[in-house]
Amino acid sequence: MVDEQLSAALRDLPGRVLNVPVEERQHLFQNVSSVLKNSGINSTIIRGICKVIGTTITKYKDPTSQRIVRDLIVDLVTIHHDLTIEHMLNVFKAFIYKEFASVSPQKSCKLAVIALGWISIIQKQAQRESNIFKTEKKKLIEYQTLLYQITVISPNQRVTDARTKILYDLWNNTEIFNETMDTLFQMESTSNVTIFCMAMFQFKYKNCNALKLNQYTEKLSEYFVKSMISCKHKPDKSFIIACSPLLKSLTDAEFDSYIYPSLQRSILRSPENTLQSIGLIFNMLNFDCSRYAQKVGIVLIKNLYSKGDIARQESLESLKLLSTKCSNWIIVKELLERIFSVLNGSDGKINVIEYRINILQGAGNLSFNNIDQDHMPNILNEAVTLFSKALECETQEKVICCTLEMFGLWTQKFIHNLPDVVINIFTSGMRLKTTNQIIRQSYLEWLLLSIQNAEVNNHISIIQDLISFYTKALQNSSQSCYLSEAACIACILLILEKPSENYNFFWTTVFDMKKLIFYSEKFTTTAPIPTLCNISLMARILINSYPEKIKGKLEPLARTLVSNLCCNSVKVRVYTAKQVKQIINSSSGIEFVKLALCEFGKRINLVNIETDGEPLIDQFGTSNQVYVDALLTLTSIKHITYEDSVDVAIDLLLISHHPAIVSNEPYLWETTIQKHLNLDAKNVILAKTNEIVNEYIDNYIASAQYENTISALIRICPNLIVPTVVNNLKNYLSNFSNYNVSNEEYLIFLTPDGELFDKSVIPHIDSQYETVRLKRENKVYSYKEQLEEIQLRREIDDKREKEGKLKTIRYTQKQEEQIKKKKKKKKKKKKKK
Repeated sequence: MVDEQLSAALRDLPGRVLNVPVEERQHLFQNVSSVLKNSGINSTIIRGICKVIGTTITKYKDPTSQRIVRDLIVDLVTIHHDLTIEHMLNVFKAFIYKEFASVSPQKSCKLAVIALGWISIIQKQAQRESNIFKTEKKKLIEYQTLLYQITVISPNQRVTDARTKILYDLWNNTEIFNETMDTLFQMESTSNVTIFCMAMFQFKYKNCNALKLNQYTEKLSEYFVKSMISCKHKPDKSFIIACSPLLKSLTDAEFDSYIYPSLQRSILRSPENTLQSIGLIFNMLNFDCSRYAQKVGIVLIKNLYSKGDIARQESLESLKLLSTKCSNWIIVKELLERIFSVLNGSDGKINVIEYRINILQGAGNLSFNNIDQDHMPNILNEAVTLFSKALECETQEKVICCTLEMFGLWTQKFIHNLPDVVINIFTSGMRLKTTNQIIRQSYLEWLLLSIQNAEVNNHISIIQDLISFYTKALQNSSQSCYLSEAACIACILLILEKPSENYNFFWTTVFDMKKLIFYSEKFTTTAPIPTLCNISLMARILINSYPEKIKGKLEPLARTLVSNLCCNSVKVRVYTAKQVKQIINSSSGIEFVKLALCEFGKRINLVNIETDGEPLIDQFGTSNQVYVDALLTLTSIKHITYEDSVDVAIDLLLISHHPAIVSNEPYLWETTIQKHLNLDAKNVILAKTNEIVNEYIDNYIASAQYENTISALIRICPNLIVPTVVNNLKNYLSNFSNYNVSNEEYLIFLTPDGELFDKSVIPHIDSQYETVRLKRENKVYSYKEQLEEIQLRREIDDKREKEGKLKTIRYTQKQEEQIKKKKKKKKKKKKKK
């Protein structure tokens, strides 16, 4: 009897585990657990069960099934401790070196989190006195660090949260924490060991005071240097970032002693491995790095014109990160002078355009410094001098445009009076004979950046020129580049001038929303990134400063801002979010929010999620998180009355339950109205019961958005919503006409859209394969050869059909009319149901 039970539980277990229905998995695994104490269980069986557990990692995706597997692991470790550890180590080894290596990083990260949870279970349930555990403990922890390293690569926050929860729950056991830390310090300082130590250091930092952590600083610094700085291969960017707990805790003395000497040697000996790391390291330090900036900066500047594309790009990024940690204006000034000296040929003439552009970008990146406002004018005046000289000497179009773009990063820092020299540079540059439309656009973008934060006193001299350029640009508005130019000029004039009778043509075109000069969908979908930012700026100025002068409705402005909030460009989204926040916190902000939410609802209803990967994206290539962020921006209201907040909450209800939102933030509605509107979700439902019931239950529309909304309403307020839904369903079913359908009508209803239920009007594709009329006697082919040809044609067509390459059948005019009538008839019957 016992043998029969064992045999029944284990018979074809690998196949049944993978093919059994989800609802039967619990019973299957319970049967396996129930026979583990059977005397017939041996090493071979345990090995087989462990292998079966390994196969579930890609198949069991729901939480319930994963919990069933974890429960079996607990039973295995408890009953067959030594054998389970021995064989599960082989499973983990196969994961790390074989299975995870053959899938995408995004998928392997998720799988690694599951395996990390399994190792944690084994560590919790392990018998510390067991000889097998003592022997294999080091290998177990090594695999744990390798799995953790795989998860570190993932940018997915859910993966980060899951691994943190698993490990922190494990390390709450002080014995396990100390045991793991001691084992790690006995291992070789590889990247996986180092970043796992950093995770443990961070856990300890949250639970202890800083003094108790000093005992780990030197050892961790040694591991960091060996695995991330002095290593033979360039470490992954995510590995360096994972070491932030150590770097953030270092003092300048500790950094000088443990890290900086090795970093200096590495940047000189093997810059290809260190150029990216050095910027990341300085960025994570919690002290001013001005005293390192000069030496490190010179090395980075030298690599700005390196022959390697990767080296140039990494030097550029590191110079930017280093600059953010530099507060000494003299050091920044010296680096800026050094860059322009190189550009002018101090280290040899540089003629390659890409190199010159990279050097200029380095000059622009130095603007991301930490210099205080008292010393900022000194460095700004020096930057103006250096950039203006570069513009005078430069003749290449791409380099001039790049110079102006980088120049703008500096001149936008003027916050009081804009120097006259800036206007003079603009005037002379625009009037040069060599200034074409592309260069003119760059000058305009640069001026717009320069005047946004500063006061301009001598702008009268350029107004007439700007009006002239604006008029000419609109005359060529059929070309996108000229319309972009007009949009930029409009922003400049809106900042410099006030509405008046002068320049009537300009003010008329800017305030007229009926013509949609700048806000048409055709233009905004093709406009470049700087132009989209300019349109957002223009919309904000018009709504905040001149609402009474706008001719027409505000919908085009709101629609454009919403479109930019959902744009694929990060720069456009961030810039537009800044403008939108200024609008919604103005006096007319509530009206704009209601209008914008309406436009957002229209925009998101166009969304179809096309991929199941991470992150989820729609048919426009936009991540679902973008829509979540846009909705959070539109609802970040600071001052709002109770009545308005309830109205906004109701407007937000359906929108926030669109599948694109729910996939990332399933509880967005409740959390948003509580955080930004200071409302309790249940109280809102109770206050607006009639409106909610009428909109979402009585007038229910069969869609995922309505399903999600009703699901949320039931979750929040079940006592009120559930009876209403049940009564509504009873009333619907009590009407015989709602479900009195013929068999044919039901089959038509099941037929997917775009297909015909009655295919009698369509010529049968198999007619070309008929063999009835084949002649047995043929002068060219025998009967057998004709049959083989037909079979070959069928196989080729089947293959093309699977690949989606099968040519569509051409219908006659009569057949097309019949198909059209059938589709119309089908549509009417579907609508009726």
